[in-house]
Amino acid sequence: MRRGPVRPSAGPSSLTSNLYRGVVVEVTESGPWVTVPRLYGEQAIGPIPSSAGMELHPGDRVILGAIENRLDDLIILSNTGAVGASVEYVDTQIANQSEYVDERIANHAHSAAAVTSGTLSRDRLPDAIGAPGRTLNLSGDQIQVDGPLRLRSSADASETSTGHPLQIGNDGEHNVRYDNNEIVAVDPAGKLYQLWVPGGITAGQPDNPAALTRRDYVDGKTAPLDSATNMPTGNTLAKRHSNGSIRVFTGTAADDAANKGYVDAHNVLWEGAWYMHDGQTVPLSQNVNAQKTGIILVWSHYSGGAAQGYNWSYDFIPKWHVANANGQGILISMGSSSSNNTVAPMIFKYIYVANSTISGNAVNDDGLAAQRVLRAVIGV
Repeated sequence: MRRGPVRPSAGPSSLTSNLYRGVVVEVTESGPWVTVPRLYGEQAIGPIPSSAGMELHPGDRVILGAIENRLDDLIILSNTGAVGASVEYVDTQIANQSEYVDERIANHAHSAAAVTSGTLSRDRLPDAIGAPGRTLNLSGDQIQVDGPLRLRSSADASETSTGHPLQIGNDGEHNVRYDNNEIVAVDPAGKLYQLWVPGGITAGQPDNPAALTRRDYVDGKTAPLDSATNMPTGNTLAKRHSNGSIRVFTGTAADDAANKGYVDAHNVLWEGAWYMHDGQTVPLSQNVNAQKTGIILVWSHYSGGAAQGYNWSYDFIPKWHVANANGQGILISMGSSSSNNTVAPMIFKYIYVANSTISGNAVNDDGLAAQRVLRAVIGV
């Protein structure tokens, strides 16, 4: 490192002095770096050897000597109050006054070496360090603060902020920024980024809808949603099928939902071709009250000794009948055919509908009534 020329003494003796005042700014593995304003202005010089056993710290004010006035041989001789200090130099006239050192140290520059010894405290830092516009770079395995650490800046942290009080990570990389009421994580492009906390973040009570909470708590609450299915599965939430429908099983209780299969389904309770005269009773394969709404009687034309496939007629009997008039007679009316578009006479049948049977009457095979026969009973 370049060394400056020896300056003459400013003291009254006019003798050339080989002692200089300085301030330790860093202590590295190779030795301390010292600012000696009288010799090198604000530039720190070092590493400079010191007297044996001397323990130095940043901020210590020292006296340096140049052996035979050779600045290349500068050595730290005294540090008032330090271990190993040499007191015989206390009253020696030196080349620069302490006020000059105090004035010049305010703007000193650091070396690139690391601080390797001692404990960094407020008392060991010159007042200028940490002033507005200054950067204090600390490196090492660990920085320990025994007591409160207060960052007084209140500038907001954001994806574009530069004045936020605390940041973990370098600019232009993933980093987390803090202010007094915000935590912001950004990516290298300056965009808001995911803030991931392994244990989760809980804010407020879990039953508060505005609170953040742990994932396991949320997962427990969303389990019914996760098990939702578009199939008719018991004890699960219904999810729409790809066609927009919701599927349910065929219900058995009165308040169960009905699916399309249930609504469309019908039961054939009997088939045949009977006049339904007084000697004929139809046995139903299922009771009327077991049907969804009731039964339909299916009639068709009868001629030439056989049932025909035309003049079909349908009559609905609600299951209300078997609940309120079980086995009582019902008058059935059907139209007859006409070959000359004249008004055709009506055909009547008289039957008795019970819950499990349908019985006929003697009038049902007489006259026009003989033109119609019962072909089927459908449960609907």
